[in-house]
Amino acid sequence: MIDIKNIFPECDADTLLVRLITQRGNANHCKGISKVVNELECRKNQNSYLIGIVDSDKFKRKNDLKYLKFFSENIYNLINNDEGIIIDKIPDKEHYIIYIHTEFEVWAWKQALLAGLNTNEFGFSDINEFYKESKHFRTNESAKFKRFVNAIVIANPPGVKLLKEWLIVEN
Repeated sequence: MIDIKNIFPECDADTLLVRLITQRGNANHCKGISKVVNELECRKNQNSYLIGIVDSDKFKRKNDLKYLKFFSENIYNLINNDEGIIIDKIPDKEHYIIYIHTEFEVWAWKQALLAGLNTNEFGFSDINEFYKESKHFRTNESAKFKRFVNAIVIANPPGVKLLKEWLIVEN
């Protein structure tokens, strides 16, 4: 299995998602895409399996973060599909960037709807309420937020299923 410490999520919500999917503790939480990219770049000579997880709304930063240009091999581009995910890798290495499209909140909401979840049962009448809750400090500690994200993971809609395939791998 991939070492949980070799997964670098960009934000609190992504970190919670990884923890709920892998059920193996906390990943290496990074606050922002630049920190995710820096962590991957610091490990560029490692032969181990590495995954950075960022929102695709950060594409605007792609030119600023030069190391991202090394992730030139596209594995999946499913942003127009139900998965809502792009996966790029560095050729000849097991180093990956997973982009959640467009941002966690929009992606998770779509996954919940695809799974047929009643968002009102979790205290979210619309995506704006969910978005607001996700931006609170220490999102991981919000029982309401955690319960909703966990229900999405358990329901296993297409995007979650693809993430599980990548985060729970035998290597």
